Amino acid sequence: MYDIQVFQFESQKIRFIDGYPVAKDVASVLGYGNPNKLSDEDCYSVFDLLAIAVEFVETLKLEKAEKVFTFIKTFGMKQDATSERLYHATRIHFAWKQSRIEEANKCVYLVGCVGNNTMKIGFTNSLDRQMRQLQIKASFHLELLAQIQGTSYLKEQLHREFSHLHISYGWFKWSDDIILKFENLQRLWELW
Repeated sequence: MYDIQVFQFESQKIRFIDGYPVAKDVASVLGYGNPNKLSDEDCYSVFDLLAIAVEFVETLKLEKAEKVFTFIKTFGMKQDATSERLYHATRIHFAWKQSRIEEANKCVYLVGCVGNNTMKIGFTNSLDRQMRQLQIKASFHLELLAQIQGTSYLKEQLHREFSHLHISYGWFKWSDDIILKFENLQRLWELW
């Protein structure tokens, strides 16, 4: 005879059989796979859940991975030293992946405005958003000429290097030297 208990997780019922969550319920709550293909007797161990978390991390579904970690923590499923170590290793992998994504979004960009023969060297954490904001303010069409992963320090260095072409607020007179500089920096980044 099974010991069946029912708990709430994010206002949804999760059945536990002999201390293990029913896979169908967990899959439904976590948005993982097709819950209808699972039986009411299939259960997940902490190792199964951590494998799901790793899959979410690798496919960049970080919010779903965080939900798995919360689930494991909420129900105290780290039952032994091995599952405890694996849980922490998976959390470290999650944090590393998250930081890499955040770093990858930081870039120094070069935007050209052919209509008035100017260029902008800027830095952003969100290039799409920055391009929309710039275009709203511009009276001419803007074109993204180049982008390289970098920091605001790199942007400041480029501003100093091309200060003789500076107009205002990161805008410069059109120059093939600036384009060449970005191309060279991009090649260096690719080699690195």
